[in-house]
Amino acid sequence: MKFISCLLVFMPFWGIAQNPDTKQPEDRPAQPGDRSDPQKARFVTEDIARFWEAFDSAAVDTADAAALLKSLYLDKGTLGLKKFNEVGIKGVDALAAAIKKYRPYYESVRPRTLQIATLEDTIRKSLVKMKRLYPEARLPDIYFLVGDLNAGGKSEKEGLLIGAEVNCADDNTDFQNLPPAVPAIFKALGFAHIPSLVAHELVHYQQSYRFTDKNVLAYAIMEGSADFIGEKISGRSVNIVPRIYGDAHEKELWLEFEKDAHTDDLNKWLYNGGGSLERPGDLGYYIGYKITEAYYRRSRDKARAIKEILNITDFDAFLKESGYGRQFE
Repeated sequence: MKFISCLLVFMPFWGIAQNPDTKQPEDRPAQPGDRSDPQKARFVTEDIARFWEAFDSAAVDTADAAALLKSLYLDKGTLGLKKFNEVGIKGVDALAAAIKKYRPYYESVRPRTLQIATLEDTIRKSLVKMKRLYPEARLPDIYFLVGDLNAGGKSEKEGLLIGAEVNCADDNTDFQNLPPAVPAIFKALGFAHIPSLVAHELVHYQQSYRFTDKNVLAYAIMEGSADFIGEKISGRSVNIVPRIYGDAHEKELWLEFEKDAHTDDLNKWLYNGGGSLERPGDLGYYIGYKITEAYYRRSRDKARAIKEILNITDFDAFLKESGYGRQFE
């Protein structure tokens, strides 16, 4: 799904969910190997090393870069990479073009991508907490992949697909050729936020929603509830930038959101990339988080509340029961 918040008009899809996933969990065939044991979910990083081998070969033979990336990386990839190529990378030509344009960026994040395996224990703790919080949870395999700076994380039937190159920026990253807003946003998140991103996608994997109205309210709650429960199991918010902005402008955002809640134009609130630190994109995530938080706080049975949050059938009723927004009337 799309990048945690503010990503950019120059690419259509950064991170958590640029384009909403129209396949709802109840429509997804069970992933082979779906397990209830958090210790048995696979943590798959082998595609990262495979990518760098292809990357180095393509640097030597630039004329055949696309062919080398295909034969050495995409064709040899895991089940997760093959799916990521469909829904995240969108083909070898896009990957080759991104590498050519943003090669300094790729080179600078390489060391961090090779350290992702060190996060396994931390991430697995989130799986354990998800199972405790929601005993019915399915715990899919988690694939770490390298793409075309176009997708940070997606939840698919094959498992959770995490774009390593999007999530490994730090103070040593070379942002040459990238838009001016990228460095501050990426460095505010970076490597340390990967467990919370995985947690967000893990929550999406559990969600079973009936979208009778695919409007701004429904999608905001879908994303915001993944933020809320993801924070509970990982201990950290995945959407830091919109959270800071939202907390400082909560009333005005709600009054603005309320007018658009039942429209089907998501561009103002969700998956809108762009934005800036002054007015970040994806502020619908923040509103959805606050609605879910209010619902949870009002519930006496917290375990039941988690189940209800993951199985919403009426988003208007959910908002009403949360009581959120009344404080601004």
